[in-house]
Amino acid sequence: ESIVCVPYFLSPGRHATEDVPNLIEEAKSVLEKEGLLGERNGNDEGRVQVRVSNALGSHLESMMGAVDDLVEWTLNGEG
Repeated sequence: ESIVCVPYFLSPGRHATEDVPNLIEEAKSVLEKEGLLGERNGNDEGRVQVRVSNALGSHLESMMGAVDDLVEWTLNGEG
């Protein structure tokens, strides 16, 4: 099993770069103390892997692509 964390922010501010990563590390610590946190290689039967992407707002090119797509869909009457 995996838990995938994809923080979503419009810009890479303090919440995206400090607060949320700290909260995720705290949650991982709790899972580890409870014996529920598995290794990244996935060989721990019955344990959870926590995978974390960078905050979406820190990927400016991806965000601009998403905005471009939304504008295009809206102009085409799909959005």
